Amino acid sequence: QMRRLVDVWISQAEARQRAGRAGRVRAGHAFKLYTRQRYTQSMLPARVPEMLRGPLQELCLQLRLAPLLESYELRAAFARALDPPKAATVEAAIIA
Repeated sequence: QMRRLVDVWISQAEARQRAGRAGRVRAGHAFKLYTRQRYTQSMLPARVPEMLRGPLQELCLQLRLAPLLESYELRAAFARALDPPKAATVEAAIIA
């Protein structure tokens, strides 16, 4: 599977953070190119973690190279995540 970039709306948390950056260092404004209705009804409160959005095969390789997690089995390393992926997804990534 090839990874690809997909256009998605930012989350409400990201919108608040970007607005907070405007004017921090010098005078500035935040221009929002979405309606209040889209903000309240269509945008998620927070973004879904990247680990839950895409294939885990590449992440499996990165975990094998991570010095802090090299002693853990892959299943255990994924289980330690704040929002761990489903066990079936982890199994499919390990087998692939």
